[in-house]
Amino acid sequence: MLSSCGLLCETCYAFPKDCPGCDSIEGKPSWLSDIGKSVCELYQCARDRGITSCGGCAVLPCRQFVKLLDPSLSVEEHLGHVNKRVEKLKKAYPSALSSFVHIIPRDAFYVIGYPLATTTERSRSEVPAFWDRFFEFDGPDKLGKIAEQERGRGIYGVCTDFNCKSGEFTYVIGVDVSKPKDMPEGMVQVSVPAALYAVAKTVLDAPAIHEAWDFLIKTWMPEAGYSHAGTEDFEFYPEECGCEVWVPLK
Repeated sequence: MLSSCGLLCETCYAFPKDCPGCDSIEGKPSWLSDIGKSVCELYQCARDRGITSCGGCAVLPCRQFVKLLDPSLSVEEHLGHVNKRVEKLKKAYPSALSSFVHIIPRDAFYVIGYPLATTTERSRSEVPAFWDRFFEFDGPDKLGKIAEQERGRGIYGVCTDFNCKSGEFTYVIGVDVSKPKDMPEGMVQVSVPAALYAVAKTVLDAPAIHEAWDFLIKTWMPEAGYSHAGTEDFEFYPEECGCEVWVPLK
């Protein structure tokens, strides 16, 4: 049995004798008294939204879902458990999760690559054209030589130097490097600070990637209780294809 928040009831010491499930006890497990609560916030939130489980919510995993913390776990272990619960809920409620978000912490890193000065308005046409030029002029081979000496595989599309008033920013197609280094001609280096990210995976298709950006920033973040951290966000294109959109959270 799967609880409202994605925990397997069978792994709980109280199931089934003392707690036969969320619905049977109306979201009031005995451990709530240990944290000064009378009803599970996630159970109540789902009922207030007219759904039976967090799995039916389009903004899963929201801030409230993530902050339900087991104090015995480290932050990394806790976020790993959060993502496993989301995976279980995704399988149980596939139609409700057309857009699927992971919460992932990442250490600081550097990206070396080719820059494009653009704006939020122009980027929808200019960035795809920039990728076309990148492939046309052997960009992957040149970046590949750098990547072979480093830790990473895959290519990044990093948004940096963003101006909130004008919408201007720099988009950099590059590779992950472990430390600052001398840059080849025509390339720049971007320092990406450590952050907690919302990550959405999508297919390798420009309209789908734009849709993932729009969903994370315009829909998921405000409804999930997060805002943009104001640091670099980026796309990551792994070797096995597809695209991941990473947005820093606060």
